[in-house]
Amino acid sequence: MRIFARMNPTLKNFIGPVIGLLMGALINMALIYLFLTIFPLPSGVELTEKSLSENIHRFEFKHFVAPFMGHAGGTLIGAWISSKIMVSNRWIGALIIGLFFLIGGFMEVSARPTPTWFAVVDLGLAYLPMAWLGFHWSKNE
Repeated sequence: MRIFARMNPTLKNFIGPVIGLLMGALINMALIYLFLTIFPLPSGVELTEKSLSENIHRFEFKHFVAPFMGHAGGTLIGAWISSKIMVSNRWIGALIIGLFFLIGGFMEVSARPTPTWFAVVDLGLAYLPMAWLGFHWSKNE
């Protein structure tokens, strides 16, 4: 991350999580749309709040791959970016990413009738564990 080489360390510690959140959100959406091309929604279901909520009972296991991969991938990359930019307490940057995405995950699973198994897997594996992996990945490069 040479672009940040001459930046003030305090500014790096502030901007790391901000850029991590933005990039993580972009990766999240990109992965969701990518996996939706591989595992399209059931016929007649649209990507609207109303349509998803009304048709969640028609979803098969494969239809939950896209959101899980988006949530996990966005958190992983966001935490990695945050940790790479920050100078000190890099684990806090990764934790910030994990917590922000976890809060978003709680909001998501409570907004529609999500199957319990998916809520448990998504909330348990896609956020804090991925933030931890992103932090450790950033240390090993």
